[in-house]
Amino acid sequence: MKKIAMVTGATKAAVKAIADVAFYAASAPKHVQIAEVLVLATHQASGSVVYREK
Repeated sequence: MKKIAMVTGATKAAVKAIADVAFYAASAPKHVQIAEVLVLATHQASGSVVYREK
């Protein structure tokens, strides 16, 4: 995880959180179908908000 964090610029906590989501999806019971997983940062703006520096 440390190497992934260094390459992507993400924090170790963020990398672990994504790994936890992937583990949950992979280890879900056979009767559970996970079609899609969407992960957004806590401070993520919506898709319609654009910030531009002047």
